[in-house]
Amino acid sequence: MNDMIKSTIHFFALMFGMITCIQAQTITEVQIGKQVWTKSNLNTDRFRNGDPIPQAKNRAEWAAASEKKQPVWCYYGYSPAYGKKYGKLYNWYAVNDPRGLAPTGWHIPSISEWHQLIDFSGKENMAGLALKSSTGWQKGNNANNSTGFSALPGGTCTEFGYFDGKILETGRWWSSTPTDFDDWPWLFGFDYNREFVFSSDYYRAGCGMSVRCVKD
Repeated sequence: MNDMIKSTIHFFALMFGMITCIQAQTITEVQIGKQVWTKSNLNTDRFRNGDPIPQAKNRAEWAAASEKKQPVWCYYGYSPAYGKKYGKLYNWYAVNDPRGLAPTGWHIPSISEWHQLIDFSGKENMAGLALKSSTGWQKGNNANNSTGFSALPGGTCTEFGYFDGKILETGRWWSSTPTDFDDWPWLFGFDYNREFVFSSDYYRAGCGMSVRCVKD
């Protein structure tokens, strides 16, 4: 067995979970209550079946995918420099694609699964303290990351390809739950200077958000 294969299947014990190599992304998992979550934002460029997810390298490419209601991902600011730490931003068409955005054995959390996490972590008014990483946010972050969830602020992208939620200040994560209006799915968010977690259907499906996964 060569070193590359060994590194792919080897497991490393960590304080908050285990690391494995899945779909070319290192997945760190953390158990919080009865749930097991990925500990970092999704950073894959392929669906579960191996099909590539188109990358938007500029505003025009993102806006075009949004208009056509096609799956797409981008880096914040279209800069790969942000990818390793903050992951990729995906539109909801990628999240909701039948080919599966989450790796095998995982799925995109529903609104009820998000609420289960939040309730365990201190309810909506205080859960941000326990779920946000204590580093990686703008100065003024008030988190202690007591759950090990390590939420990082990957920013947001509008359906038109502009970045209105700033990296270091804002984190927004998709749920798999649509609303009564197909183009306005549910999402959850944190801000660097607030303790609470909020849910919203304010952002359209063509916007770009971070993604976390929960174990099947």
